[in-house]
Amino acid sequence: MIGKDPEPPKTDIEAAKDQVGDFFNENCPSLSFKQRMIGFVICASVGYLLAFGSFFRFAKCLAGDCTRFAVIYSLGNIIALAATFFLVGPCKQVKQMFSETRRVATIVFLCAIACTITFALVKGLSPKVRVTLIVISCLVQLLAWIWYCLSYIPFGRACVKNAFRGYCGKCMDDE
Repeated sequence: MIGKDPEPPKTDIEAAKDQVGDFFNENCPSLSFKQRMIGFVICASVGYLLAFGSFFRFAKCLAGDCTRFAVIYSLGNIIALAATFFLVGPCKQVKQMFSETRRVATIVFLCAIACTITFALVKGLSPKVRVTLIVISCLVQLLAWIWYCLSYIPFGRACVKNAFRGYCGKCMDDE
């Protein structure tokens, strides 16, 4: 064109992003607001039912059989996270998950899920070690999920930080 510089060639990463975006646009039809809300509520409900329902197996976990508890708890969290895709779409949600304010919570959450499933399925761990690692990784999952969710609430993280500072300050003053 006259007077316009040609567009620079796209990098491999940009081309891959465009292909993923095209894939989702072609295979994920546009949903109405009502359909998005219904999809979110159903998916989130199933996810939370699985996550909280897994605690019926927690006694067995403490006795040494943690595989079902860990896998079902983690699967529930994954499904609950996927429910948010209905609200803004998968591509935008993934971008938001890895934005600067949510990046650490997202990485910790996803790593905790991977660790939980790994500890549950890897052979060779003693039952005591397996139970301890699974309980710790599930606790990390929960705390990371809470921290992630607080990032969507205006001043949510600041309120929690201030509450802990106030509480810890009172604990230190009691000594």
